[in-house]
Amino acid sequence: MRQTQVQVRVNSFVRSVYNWMAIGLALTGFIAYAVANTPEIRNVIFGSKIIFFGLIIAQLALVFIISSRIERMQAGTATLLFVVYSALNGATLSSISLVYAQSTIASTFFVCSATFVACSIYGW
Repeated sequence: MRQTQVQVRVNSFVRSVYNWMAIGLALTGFIAYAVANTPEIRNVIFGSKIIFFGLIIAQLALVFIISSRIERMQAGTATLLFVVYSALNGATLSSISLVYAQSTIASTFFVCSATFVACSIYGW
């Protein structure tokens, strides 16, 4: 394989990684915003220590599962677990909105997501 072919494949792979990071951050921001702005959901998550810490434990469990099985996992399964992890991140990180302005937290995730999109378009 020639150097240019290798470079094209590497660029394609990195672009794909940036795209998935953008999707994950956008989903995290959306979920964080939705939880912070929906009193019913916010009360369920933060009104019960069991549910809140259960979400945190689920996040950590997903990290260990994904890390330990990523090489044997099918792409669809890995994608699903990444999306679930991003959503769990949004739910637990929405707790930051109890201290800081809700719009600030959500916009931070969206700006980070846009940065990954820009890197994907521009290249690395």
